[in-house]
Amino acid sequence: MQSLYVSFLLNIGLTAMAFKLVNKVKSTKHPHGFGTAKHAVIIGVDGMGGIYLRNYTSHLPAIQSFFDHGASTTESRNLLPAKSAPNWAGYLTSMTVPQSGVFSKLWVMDDSDTSKMKTHHPPGSSRGPRPQTIFSVLKKQKASAKTSLYFTMSWLVEIAKKNQDIDYWFWGHEGISCGDNETETHCENRQDWNVQQRAIEGIERDQPTLTFIQLESVDAAGHTSHWASKSFYDMLKDTDKKIAGLLEALEKTNTSSGKSMLSETIVAVIADHGGYGNDHGVRAPSIPEIYVPILFRGPGIRKINLDKYELDRRYISTLDAPVTILNALGVKPGTYMRGRVLEEIYED
Repeated sequence: MQSLYVSFLLNIGLTAMAFKLVNKVKSTKHPHGFGTAKHAVIIGVDGMGGIYLRNYTSHLPAIQSFFDHGASTTESRNLLPAKSAPNWAGYLTSMTVPQSGVFSKLWVMDDSDTSKMKTHHPPGSSRGPRPQTIFSVLKKQKASAKTSLYFTMSWLVEIAKKNQDIDYWFWGHEGISCGDNETETHCENRQDWNVQQRAIEGIERDQPTLTFIQLESVDAAGHTSHWASKSFYDMLKDTDKKIAGLLEALEKTNTSSGKSMLSETIVAVIADHGGYGNDHGVRAPSIPEIYVPILFRGPGIRKINLDKYELDRRYISTLDAPVTILNALGVKPGTYMRGRVLEEIYED
């Protein structure tokens, strides 16, 4: 009888141990695509609404390459309000607007000045002045990772300044001022080219782990004329040339392994909002404003039109892009991040 009792206890112990081991295996299992890339380059095109891009890609060879060789959606949902600052914050944090605290470009990094408190909502992810970002999550898990941020939109200075998680940042306005008789679109286009050239230099020099690039002139063209105007599409074609130059730089840059950097990089093209008429975010949300493209190319990523993927899984949000990119770099989502890894862009 005693031996049966001992055997019973032993079986219970072995079962409990097996249960713990199974749970441990499950808890360490990563989503598809985890660690498939050594580098990530995110190219954000301000104002490039999904419905305006969908039927125009034949005029945009660089962007078309993402549809031909990677995963694509032109119907990802952005965050409301359909404005730039909340949505760039969404891509940088994978947080909703109330979580990040960024309701508009009036958000400022320093919340110690009480005169600014009417326009500043503290982030829900920390007691500090800046929300958790893809840069801070990457650095926390991979301290040696190199990070860079290049942008034309002045509000992004609030993310970049005094940010120890960004190794190098550049604002496209530096060295370029707008002429008295120059349109906003033309001036911001020159600043975008300034951003592109600095980003290429940084890619070739540092081969950063994570590079975030934001371009502004497409949005300026929409405001100056209107979305879907000739000026809008002309600026979109010029932006495509900038993207082509970035892809070429990645292809020509060799890593320490002797491979092309492009072959080891997940590249994403994203947008913050579209527009209707010559504005956005000032009326009830409309499809031209809230549908935005998210395009991926990179190691292990298959050709797939996510807009035609299984209907019960096709909902894609701005918040999904940052965690998908971190996952490709072998980094787990941050504690406060709310997006899902888009595992469907990889083969099962």
